[in-house]
Amino acid sequence: VEERGGEIKCHTHVYEILKEGKKAVGVRTNHGDFYADAIVDAAGSLSAQLGNAAGLYVPVKPRRGQVMVTEGLPHILSGVVSSASFFCAKFHPELMQLFDPRTVKLNYGTALEQTNTGTMLIGATNEWTGYDNGTTIEGIEWVIHEACRVLPYLRNAHFIRTFSGLRPSTPDHLPIVGATSHLENYYLITGFEGGGISLNPIVGKMLAEIICGDEPCITNEPLRPDRIVKPLSEATAEEIAANLPEGVVR
Repeated sequence: VEERGGEIKCHTHVYEILKEGKKAVGVRTNHGDFYADAIVDAAGSLSAQLGNAAGLYVPVKPRRGQVMVTEGLPHILSGVVSSASFFCAKFHPELMQLFDPRTVKLNYGTALEQTNTGTMLIGATNEWTGYDNGTTIEGIEWVIHEACRVLPYLRNAHFIRTFSGLRPSTPDHLPIVGATSHLENYYLITGFEGGGISLNPIVGKMLAEIICGDEPCITNEPLRPDRIVKPLSEATAEEIAANLPEGVVR
């Protein structure tokens, strides 16, 4: 961005989407107003709040995932190891009753992956906790318990760090990518849940092509915003309340 003449402003909070009629023309922030021919919502788990500022109902909710990291270990895994509950927690919650009650409570699914430096990333919970992105003893204890059950070698490893993040989740578990007909010049690229890091390069290219009026390299038909995004005035009070959970945004 900077090589192309752009500027990145950190700690800049968007309070309002500036409009001219039904067209987005800029944003109002704590550092002043900024104008552009295209406004992009890439706010992740805060997309619902940014959508509110644009007068849109954007059904994206934060879903907490707690993760554990080990010390550097000898090469053990050549790929990712995932449990059935990892996929049930996201796509088939009705099947979670098949698993241990603690797995059900934390909506937990085991996923193990080893980095190039030998550390093991182990997760993860899938919790509805609002904007609380802290870790819990209960969550991390179960992450370790299940990891050691799946891979007994880890019983002799040191677990050195924990962290958690808020995944932006949509009702149909598909990302939101493209323009919305409800507000001209307004684009969304959000709702990737746990796949955003790996999908960023291709969806960034897709959205750039859409903004520039080019044919996208991959169709965004299943991901079009208008399948679930609508004017805020058309959303019910229940929808709005459910889409903006309580909690501290950190």
